[in-house]
Formats: sequence, structure tokens, C-alpha cells
Amino acid sequence: MKAVITSMTREYYEQKGGKKCVETFLRYWPEDIALVIYWEGVPATIDSKRIKYARMVEAEYLAGFLDAISHFPLMSGNLGNGAYNIEYDARMCRAGLIHAHAMKTIGGKVFWMDADMITHSPVTHEFLDSILPDDKLCCCLMRPHFNTETGFLGMNADHPEARKWIKYWQSVYVTGLIFTQPGWHDNWGFDLARFHFGQAQLFNDLAKDLPAGTMHPLVCSILGSVFDHRKGARKNGKSYKSDLVVERTEPYWVDQ
Repeated sequence: MKAVITSMTREYYEQKGGKKCVETFLRYWPEDIALVIYWEGVPATIDSKRIKYARMVEAEYLAGFLDAISHFPLMSGNLGNGAYNIEYDARMCRAGLIHAHAMKTIGGKVFWMDADMITHSPVTHEFLDSILPDDKLCCCLMRPHFNTETGFLGMNADHPEARKWIKYWQSVYVTGLIFTQPGWHDNWGFDLARFHFGQAQLFNDLAKDLPAGTMHPLVCSILGSVFDHRKGARKNGKSYKSDLVVERTEPYWVDQ
């Protein structure tokens, strides 16, 4: 069994690129794979049986975590005088708790895509099994010079170590351990959990062959053959040619 998960608000779906994420999923992913959207607030209405709905607050520990940090403006990235720093926005940790919830409740191989990702070419079961083999717990995009890029993650809930991993992942947030890190969002939380969990051989690093210092590994790795991550200022178009540190020959990239 395989499923895809993401999260967004209705506003993000209607006005900021979420609709493109959903539309390209429906166009290019296998028809027996569903997209489960964890909605924050009122969900949009999408006419497809392949789209499933979940409420973001259903994720275990999430409501309590968000309530706890709401009393401290800095934990939402608010530096005062209107200044904001995403590195200190612990609200973004909700992604990690959503991932853990999906592993426990959906099962099988669960693939997370940020809502600003699009699929530009067909995705096959063979491709998904190649990036997340049965003997791996997770596939990810590590950046040794920085934190892991968590815009895409593959999680194997059927792996014998999955339950143990979920507990490690959740504990980073519910114990407050995340606040010992240089940044307080889900990228840092994932790496902290991975460090304490150990068993590096269970994590398939999809960016391991990229040049040192690659900052946009998703589009440069094998994932770039089917996905684009339109993060930040890229939301209204493709990732930049300057993001590509490898040659891409797929039509999507050639037709820049």
C-alpha cells in the first residue's frame, strides 16, 4: 500500500499554488494511490475520489504543542518590531507530527510532498519502490552542510523499526528538545530525531551523489525527474536554472 500526504489551508489551495500540487498529482500519479490532505481550517472541495481529507489537529500531540508555543512570540518566529525569522518558527514542526500520525494511521509507504511541489512527469510504483526499498525506513534529501531538505520524504510504516522511529520523532517535539537546536522547524526536528535514533543504514539519502553545498537537492536528485519544488519566490514558476547543479534532460527542464 502507498499513499501521499500533504497539508495546506483552503486559501493556500485556492490562491497560492496548492491547487497545482493537487492537479498534477491527479494527472501523473498511479490511480491506485490516494492523496491525503491534512487541512488547516475549512477544507476545499475537490471533485476526486482519490483525494482524502484529514484535519491537521488530528495529529497526535499537535494541538497541545501549538497551544504551548502560542504563548511565546519568538517560538513563532516573531523577533519583535515586525521582524520574522523562519528558523525560529516552531509552528512548522506540525509537519513532523503529521508525518508520524500518517505512518501510524495510514500504514504502508507514505510519501510527504510540500504543498508547493508539483509533479511534471509520470510517477510509477517502480520508481517509488526504487527510492524507498522495502528494507529502508525512510528516504530523504540530506545536506551535510545544512539541515535535511524535508519538502519530500518517503516513510515506510511497514518497516520493523517504524514504531520505534515514530516515538523518537514525536519526542523531539513533545519534550521540547527541538528548542536546543539552531532552528526550530521540522527540518531540524527530523535531523535531531535521526541523530538520536541512529541506524543510519535505514535512511536512503537521495542526495548523496550531489555536489557538496547543493541547496536545492530535490530538483537536482532523481526526484527532479518527476517533481519540481516551487518553494519561496519560485511559487509562480519553475525552479531556477541556477538551482540545477546537474544536467536535467527531461522535457520539463529542457523547455525552460
